[in-house]
Amino acid sequence: MPVVQSLAALFKSSGNVLIDWTLAVVLVVAGVCAATYAVTSLQFYLGSLNDANGLKEKRKPLTVPYWIPYLGSALSMIDMHGLNSTLARKSQASRPLRVKVGPKDIYLVFGPENMRQLFQNSRQLAMKARVSSLFAVNNVPPADLHLIKSDCSGEGPTPLYDIAPEKRIWRNAIELFATHLSAGPAVNELTNKFREEFVKQLRTFSDEQFVSITLYKFLQKYMLIASALAFTGEELFTQNPDWHEVLWEYDAAFLLLNLDLPRWLVPGVHAARDKMKASVVKWFEAAHFKDDLKTSGDPSWEPVWGSRFWRVLVRNFLDLGTSLEGAAAGSLTTMWATHSNAIPATVWMLFEILSRPSLHADITTELSTSLTSSSPPTFDLDKLLALPLLNSVYKEVLRIRTSTIMYREAMTDVSIGDTILPKGAVIMASSWPAHTNPHNWASYPIPPSISATTKRGSATSTRSSTLSPMEFDPWRILAVERIKHDHNATKADKDRAAAALSPNNFFPWGGGSHMCAGRYFAKQEILIAVATLLAGFDIKVVGWEKPRKGWEEDSNGGHPISQQSERPAEPDISYAGSGVLPPDRDLRVKFKRKAW
Repeated sequence: MPVVQSLAALFKSSGNVLIDWTLAVVLVVAGVCAATYAVTSLQFYLGSLNDANGLKEKRKPLTVPYWIPYLGSALSMIDMHGLNSTLARKSQASRPLRVKVGPKDIYLVFGPENMRQLFQNSRQLAMKARVSSLFAVNNVPPADLHLIKSDCSGEGPTPLYDIAPEKRIWRNAIELFATHLSAGPAVNELTNKFREEFVKQLRTFSDEQFVSITLYKFLQKYMLIASALAFTGEELFTQNPDWHEVLWEYDAAFLLLNLDLPRWLVPGVHAARDKMKASVVKWFEAAHFKDDLKTSGDPSWEPVWGSRFWRVLVRNFLDLGTSLEGAAAGSLTTMWATHSNAIPATVWMLFEILSRPSLHADITTELSTSLTSSSPPTFDLDKLLALPLLNSVYKEVLRIRTSTIMYREAMTDVSIGDTILPKGAVIMASSWPAHTNPHNWASYPIPPSISATTKRGSATSTRSSTLSPMEFDPWRILAVERIKHDHNATKADKDRAAAALSPNNFFPWGGGSHMCAGRYFAKQEILIAVATLLAGFDIKVVGWEKPRKGWEEDSNGGHPISQQSERPAEPDISYAGSGVLPPDRDLRVKFKRKAW
């Protein structure tokens, strides 16, 4: 170890061999890291000079400088919002950049023109690598994972080679989601079943006295149960009565789980995954004993397997040849995604509405125009989905309370501007930079032509022109949509409004040919839940609280004991990239069911 010894010789011995050698090792590591950063920074600088000189040929993306050999920028990925902001400033003309993350290279894409090209090229991009990695971290057995990965027939209607239809796992998944989760009749079936189950859950609360609850924990239990019953049936809860707790433990572990860190480093993450997998395996084994899915047809809903969507999903795995364990593990991400975005989005809408008395009054007035019965609250779905102010709040939640990261794999070389992303490249794009861009999202004045149902809202929102894009403005989206068609608006405002809501700048559900297939049901589920609670309950706001972990009941029955908070909820940025960000505070309210 002559290098270490010579470095140690530079310093006077402390008389302790362990301290001397520790110091020498620290110096060597620091030197290696400093040299790595110097070299990678020089390479980035020289490449940037070529960019600045306006070379016309297609070029490879520059690699972002990093300090730690092998790991690269892996630690920077923890703060996805900060990383995207930093790289957007570093990049010449918003060109894509390459980020080294351990043995992998990830290509980051940002900027509206680049996003437009990325979505246009979406048929040259695939999700196979990303979904396969999710199957792996969810502990799909190796033999089953091999079966899944062996399908290289493509995602299009025509396979790339002769293959039995039931073996086309990727194409069958696309057809499953398109037919049973995106089509109007199927979505309405799920929505009606969710509403039925949600009303059942709500009827358990008193119509004679106020009950104290914290909203997010309330929805994490009762809305989740209703949604899961609509999707997956009763047998899941027969086998796992506490499944609502299991799902949220898995949700808290999901991002770290996707880093594929070893069990010894993150034992709690693996334990949450194992618990979630065991609960679904238990359900699958009991359900398959009662109904092996071979002869019972496909009813729209039945108690063992739940919805038609879920029956077909499980059958697709079994027809491929996977084990029940493999089918269960392969279903975990779908089960998580079904609930992990809709429930936080619902609570954000309720938080923002209930904490603004004038907005609450406006929304209540607007909801009354779609209400067809008050016992229980029932709505004309088409009218509900078209309510302008309700939609403005919904879309603002998707804008500023959502942080989505899209992962794609390039099936061929893909051109983004004057940059080539090579075949096999893992491409990543975040919604956060576009959704917080000051040019597009600085608040707009409400046009005079705004509808009478939001007259009070328009008066209140005259102050919203000072709100930054990082602040929640319930009237922002409404104003943007109205300005696009307002003859009195300036051309600059009209162009800015049109750009803000374009698919290149507003993509909470992703974009191109791989948009989230569940977005239609999610919207209906969220708006039904919000409307039912606001129309069906008398609600009094108590105050913000810091939630504690666990599900122990408080004196009012039902929810974790919390501590008061001096500030309202903010998005929990530790979930950045996972979709709708959960709140870091909860809102305690007292509510009483109206007589229905």
